[in-house]
Amino acid sequence: MRKLSVFLLLPVFLSLVGTAGPRTPESDRAALAALEKTWLEARNAAALAPILASDFVHPVASGDFLTRQQILYWLAHHPPPPDLHRKLDGMTIRLYGDTGIITGTVVTSDSDGELRRSVFTDVFVFRSGRWQAVNAQENAVVGKPPG
Repeated sequence: MRKLSVFLLLPVFLSLVGTAGPRTPESDRAALAALEKTWLEARNAAALAPILASDFVHPVASGDFLTRQQILYWLAHHPPPPDLHRKLDGMTIRLYGDTGIITGTVVTSDSDGELRRSVFTDVFVFRSGRWQAVNAQENAVVGKPPG
């Protein structure tokens, strides 16, 4: 089990500390895809904390702008239920120098088989030798059946 967890965290570690060689669009896309997958699967604040920049902000439907600290506090005190499963259903990564913008759809299901879809945009910046999320937006898809 220990070997498995090391291999699962290796792409995240490499995206956080960088690689020995020069950055390329392919290596940047791979690092961002690994971070997005880790973010999607995060079930605790410790897994999410390395991804979010100190100035991270997430606007929400209430009109509030949640900070990194608020997001991590919420996740620490309200972990997702174990029967909740999320998967990416399409993801596009666009690069603009040291900025990466990821868009896609997340499909969430629970033990009752209920499916929910949301679309997201996450913005990452490469600074201090690693990719960090600085902004996220997610909106529920309404009026369309899942799938």
